[in-house]
Amino acid sequence: MGIDDAIFRTLVETATVGICIFRGDTRLFVNQTYVDQHGLGTIDRALASEAHVGSDPADLLKWREVEDHLGEASPFRFGLRQPDGTRKILEATFSRIEYEGTPAWVSVTRDVTENDSNRRAIRASEARFRELFELAPVGIAIADADRVTIDANPALAAMLGTTVENLVGHRVRDFGSNQRVAEERNAYGRMVAGEIDEVSGDREFVHTNGSGVVAHMITIPVRNDDGAFLYALRVFEDVTERVNMKRAQSEFIAVTSHELRTPLTAIHAAVLLVASGAYGELPRPVQRLLEIASENSERMVTLTTDLIDLERMDLGKLTLRLVPSDAADLALRARDSIAALADQAGIEIDLDASPISLMADQTRVAQVLTNLLSNAIKFSERLSSVTLQVRSDGGVVRFAVIDHGPGIPGHHLAKIFDRFHQVDSSDTRSKGGWGLGLAVSQAIAEQHGGRIWAQSKLGLGTTFFFEVPSSLAHA
Repeated sequence: MGIDDAIFRTLVETATVGICIFRGDTRLFVNQTYVDQHGLGTIDRALASEAHVGSDPADLLKWREVEDHLGEASPFRFGLRQPDGTRKILEATFSRIEYEGTPAWVSVTRDVTENDSNRRAIRASEARFRELFELAPVGIAIADADRVTIDANPALAAMLGTTVENLVGHRVRDFGSNQRVAEERNAYGRMVAGEIDEVSGDREFVHTNGSGVVAHMITIPVRNDDGAFLYALRVFEDVTERVNMKRAQSEFIAVTSHELRTPLTAIHAAVLLVASGAYGELPRPVQRLLEIASENSERMVTLTTDLIDLERMDLGKLTLRLVPSDAADLALRARDSIAALADQAGIEIDLDASPISLMADQTRVAQVLTNLLSNAIKFSERLSSVTLQVRSDGGVVRFAVIDHGPGIPGHHLAKIFDRFHQVDSSDTRSKGGWGLGLAVSQAIAEQHGGRIWAQSKLGLGTTFFFEVPSSLAHA
């Protein structure tokens, strides 16, 4: 044998694919990889056995049909039972050759068991996803980088009163009320670019029957292993009924509160006037009753005012009047407005502020500061102090109201801005609280593009922070 023949045989015998030369059912040559693939043990055993032992009957029948046209049938995939009972999937390609002067076939086989299993698993997964996609009770759409819908499910089509075919090839905003289009386009682009992980929020659409549809939409990107954007998965939950009920509730509360506030204000003013002695000195028991009536009517007026403010904010009917302002001046006004309450409680209010410019609705900012100071006074010990501090920090103005009261338990801190939430109902009630002032304050802060939060330690006091953009940041 020449050197070339030796090299060729070495390559064949060490190849990672199975190689077999055969005529009919007789194997003429095999390499070790072929033996291992077929579970035949040794080369001698492989050469001594029939070529198709262990093949699945269905695959063997298919083989007989294509045996005379092997070159045209490549690649040929077949199942093979192993001696240990397991099953392999092999894929073979065939070529006609001359072997020892006689025509024969050579097959090259690859073990594709894992690939076949993966493909079947993927197909099963795709089938399950498609079933969930089609039967999901919420609307689902798949969109490309330009927000064009690639696929949609029947639930989304029914939500908008159209068909899946009409949705595909269009953007969902084509079925919308044209609100927030620029904002949504910008957020979607940032998500595609990888700057944000998702886009969510309520979107208003128009059903084909002309009615309005409100859907809460969540859009998340699907990326490949390299992080490149493939498509976006968009989920739509119909919240129309919930939103309409909320609007109706808000309008009812707003109207009712407004109707109550006028007579309550008149009652409070009348009681206060009589209690002041304007109509003569009253017996002590009567005087005390009038004082109680005055206190409670004032609380009712405050409650109705807070309810009106909250509902107006929810309905988007409360417009801020942003004007150039000075933070120190706003803090001074808030301190002066609360001075009588502080004197009555024996609390000293320390003001730590220097002039800082900002754009603000002066009435609303004063309302927040007065509310925070009022709360601090109510929960402070007599002859203690409360500090109102103003600082500028990176384009924002931060007000801080610091007290040395009992503090707020940690598990309540995240809830104190919820409507009607009170840390201790009995204690708060005795101090005249309804649990609405902080909710109103939070709404005002958010409308200014700011935020409000609290830090507290039990027994050491609480600090409320109220932060709004400065005039420079707001411009």
